[in-house]
Amino acid sequence: MTITSNRMTITAKRKTAFKKDPTRQAADLQRENAGLVRIVEEGEVWPIERMIDTDARTDAAGHMEVELGHGAGRWHIYALHFDLPHHREAKGPKQAPANGRAVRWSDPLAPVSRWFAVQEFTLNDPRRIPTDRTAQDNIVRFSTEGLDPVREWWGAGLVSNSGYRPWDVNREIGSRSPNHPSGLAMDLRPIDGDIWGFQERFDAEWYNTGRWLGGFGLGAHRGFIHLDMREWGTPRRWGY
Repeated sequence: MTITSNRMTITAKRKTAFKKDPTRQAADLQRENAGLVRIVEEGEVWPIERMIDTDARTDAAGHMEVELGHGAGRWHIYALHFDLPHHREAKGPKQAPANGRAVRWSDPLAPVSRWFAVQEFTLNDPRRIPTDRTAQDNIVRFSTEGLDPVREWWGAGLVSNSGYRPWDVNREIGSRSPNHPSGLAMDLRPIDGDIWGFQERFDAEWYNTGRWLGGFGLGAHRGFIHLDMREWGTPRRWGY
């Protein structure tokens, strides 16, 4: 999946690296060939032209491929180490729309629920803007009935690694699951970075108590937690 913009930037939240191979450790790549790694210091801001998310099933899960601005090339980044364009807006409460038809889908900041906006589902990619009425309604329902209560329980912002993916985008990144194309799934993480704490508490306080009746993918080790409501009433829990 690709986002295109001339004004996007990413900011390193810690010392990290751009890598040519997302499946290998930066130190191993550097020993092999220094040109395969570029060290990035905390606070560095880089302009990017494109950003490509990676499906959880691949060895590169948790990473995104970016094309840097000014001809600096294509590199892989570990998403948890960067402040990404679709994570920057304040997560304050919003006036939730009544249904999908009431959402301004072309506006990344338009609310789809009290705590979530269009950009969390589209990652600012025009190809991800839902045009199917059912998917639009599903996104509103999933956000309002599923994600908002989780956000309020956690008490802090949740950011999206991957939200709505139409079928062509879903296939492009190697997924055949209908969860994301239905508009009823999100791979997310807490903005405070306590992804293991979020996963453990959600497991104990939501899934194991019967409060969450949908899909729950334990992907903390890959930088995200998967939640979906596609088959609500048939709880499913799995590890990646």
